[in-house]
Amino acid sequence: MHASSSNLCIIPQWKPLNPKIQEKKINTLSWT
Repeated sequence: MHASSSNLCIIPQWKPLNPKIQEKKINTLSWT
């Protein structure tokens, strides 16, 4: 879970996308 800092930069990028897809992608990156 050391990608929390990266997520902050990724979240705004996927904001326009579907919230479900956004959450899924962020979740995958967080656990990677």
